[in-house]
Amino acid sequence: MGYEYKVVAMPEQAAKTAGLRGKANQFAQTVNNMMNAVGREGWEYQGLEVLSYQSRTWYGSKTNHDHTVMLFRRPLEVASSAAALVDAKVQMIELRAEPLVASKSPVASGPEDQETKFTVPTVKAPV
Repeated sequence: MGYEYKVVAMPEQAAKTAGLRGKANQFAQTVNNMMNAVGREGWEYQGLEVLSYQSRTWYGSKTNHDHTVMLFRRPLEVASSAAALVDAKVQMIELRAEPLVASKSPVASGPEDQETKFTVPTVKAPV
């Protein structure tokens, strides 16, 4: 069984949350919301890593940067079943849509003078 991996950058600032006081609590809630959102997609938390990279600044000098990232993984079967679910929803929407209807203009005198008009139906959103 193989795995698919996802790397997500840690937030640098806490989002303001009503009812929470203190930067530490707001930051914890921000990370909690992010992890729950990724977890709902089938990803399992694996840990934190600090990744370093080097960039060039003025006149060729180099600066080192560190970024903290969160690592997630999920089995490949979950990824394929999530893709299948999206395909099924797209097919349901396509089945609800009406086909384009072509109609000929009644005022034309011959087959080459007739205009073809298409009406585009509205697509109902899934409930």
